[in-house]
Amino acid sequence: LALGMPWTIALAANLKLFPILAATWWLGRRDWRALGWLAAWLVGLALLQLVLEPAGSMAYLGFLRFEQVGDVKSISPYALSPLLWAALLAVGIVAAIRLAPRRHGWAVAVAVAVFASPRLLVYQLSSLLAAARDPDDR
Repeated sequence: LALGMPWTIALAANLKLFPILAATWWLGRRDWRALGWLAAWLVGLALLQLVLEPAGSMAYLGFLRFEQVGDVKSISPYALSPLLWAALLAVGIVAAIRLAPRRHGWAVAVAVAVFASPRLLVYQLSSLLAAARDPDDR
């Protein structure tokens, strides 16, 4: 996620679902080329996973749910109210798209990708470090 490249966002989204929301930065900048590469990487990784581990790939789809797994302390607004979480997520996505062309657009997109998780654990906040450097600053 910290590299801000289409392939790194695709890889992060294959490990955890919500890093895909960092792509709102490219959406807001209307960077169709980066979004196309992201889509290609997502499809390529999904196909590779399906070829290497078909049963596990299909079982993953059944794993996607909002309930807590185990005894954990989620700091997500989802733990308070799913409606509050959904509203904050919608506001965050709109803000990330609108602020994408501006100086802090990448940081907002990363923050949305991190805070979007309905099972947000404290260790996941370390992902906010990805916002420290804009991908355009290469």
